[in-house]
Amino acid sequence: TSNPYNENFSSGTLTGGGGALLAGSVIEIGTDLGGSIRLPAHYCGLYAMRSSIGQFPCQGTHAPVPGLETVATTSAPMSRRLEDLEEFWKRVVEMRPWEYDHTCVPLPWRPVNLQETKLKFGVIWEDGIVSPSPACRRTLEWVCDALEKQGHEVVDLCAR
Repeated sequence: TSNPYNENFSSGTLTGGGGALLAGSVIEIGTDLGGSIRLPAHYCGLYAMRSSIGQFPCQGTHAPVPGLETVATTSAPMSRRLEDLEEFWKRVVEMRPWEYDHTCVPLPWRPVNLQETKLKFGVIWEDGIVSPSPACRRTLEWVCDALEKQGHEVVDLCAR
């Protein structure tokens, strides 16, 4: 599947086809284990939010590869607009999926006003196994600076 904006580029990973199709739709839903929602969103200029395990109905989904059955996969949406992504999440949570899908945790929808709320972000600069590339490190620094300039707290989760 080609990238919808430049056919010389990839559209991403397993849900890359969904990312490419999203250019003509509002929401695409896929599964995410190692980036199958997040990477196509990044490659195609979309929004995506991988849910934590137990937040999105996943009953009936299966591991993409034999041997990964014990690794929890989650479903998640992608969209072209952040507002559409928020509205979709709100509607899913308001359906109370924990009442019909035993894999879901009962967490009601709570609107958050990010204009008035300051958030705390944790950053892992290095995991002791793989070091980020110089470009990745610069991007992390740029994001941390931008978050702090907006008044959010950025916490270093490991000694550099």
